[in-house]
Amino acid sequence: MANSCDRLFHGCFQDWINQQHQDLQELTQALDTHTPDSDHLRRLIHKSNQHFQDYNAARVELSKLDAASFFCPSWITSFESSFLWLGGCGPSLYIRLLYSISGSELQAQLADFLKGCTIGNLADILPPS
Repeated sequence: MANSCDRLFHGCFQDWINQQHQDLQELTQALDTHTPDSDHLRRLIHKSNQHFQDYNAARVELSKLDAASFFCPSWITSFESSFLWLGGCGPSLYIRLLYSISGSELQAQLADFLKGCTIGNLADILPPS
């Protein structure tokens, strides 16, 4: 599944990059005119922003399939990956994210969990999804 998810994420990224190139060409063409129309420029900027929002919405949907590809894309270069690390998006991010989502409940039950003891809660009665 990870390979197909990686391909989906990579395809989504490539589509967005191609769309950015088209948007940039439209913007530069509009600016190259002797008297650029401010309403036309606003529409182009709005369209470019909408493309970015669409890209992020697509990534959110894809992240439901494979969250790791959302945080650490496998298709990026080592140079690009170093920027993710510098931005704090390393492997420890997943642990911190999981911990912040689960909150103090995890802290209270961690020792029992490591010992193999389970404490039931209402989530245990739900069928696995």
